[in-house]
Amino acid sequence: MAPPRTPALWTVEIGGWVENVIPLPDGDILVSALGRGLVQRIDGTTHEVTTIAEVADPGGFARHGDTLHVATGNSVRSAVTRAGGVVAIDLTTGAQRSVVTGLGQVNGLARLPGGDLVLTVTVGRGAGVQRVDPATGSARRLTSAVRGANGIAVGPAGQVYAGSTLAGTIIRVDPDTGEHARAAGVSPLLDDVDVLPDGRIVAATTLGHVDLLDPATGRRRTLSRGHLGATSARLAADGTVIVSTIGGRVLALDLAP
Repeated sequence: MAPPRTPALWTVEIGGWVENVIPLPDGDILVSALGRGLVQRIDGTTHEVTTIAEVADPGGFARHGDTLHVATGNSVRSAVTRAGGVVAIDLTTGAQRSVVTGLGQVNGLARLPGGDLVLTVTVGRGAGVQRVDPATGSARRLTSAVRGANGIAVGPAGQVYAGSTLAGTIIRVDPDTGEHARAAGVSPLLDDVDVLPDGRIVAATTLGHVDLLDPATGRRRTLSRGHLGATSARLAADGTVIVSTIGGRVLALDLAP
């Protein structure tokens, strides 16, 4: 039986490639407009779109309080130019500062419970999973074993889950030692992911599926389909899943996973 085409609760057309989203506690949604080099905010009530900052080739997000960390250099060009890195944006003042640079194509980004960042480098210098101290910019590679590393998320117990688009699998990475093992799969052409409170993983795939992956069993279940070019799936505070797409759509799905 084919998975359902879940109707969207709402849809906003941003225009251009939307690489990632992060829901805020007040219901607003931040998006990385990769094609236009912008970080934008969608009002949770009116769905009005405003621009927060200009960022070169923005990718994944991690937030702590009023500080938003954004992956930059999310382009294959960065494999040569080493333009990949992370910037910090003050959501109150709009001020920006560089946290780390000099990496290859930085794609996914997440925050560990202690405050350090973990990110994926898809190709180029530092390819794999990196851990970064946001205060000093010091970076160390945890593992290079995740081929075509893309999405990344941190689980409720501090586990790091990195997705390989090439292999369609999720790899669990120890944030201290870098030890790694396959946690779940196969979800073909998976992109960015998020972890539910119970430890299961929700993943967007560019094939248009939103999949549920269970690290405890290794099983995959497709929750919804028909979202071609899906680039990220993130859980909002109200239990909905916010999905972004290559075509510039941002939508909310009630998947009740």
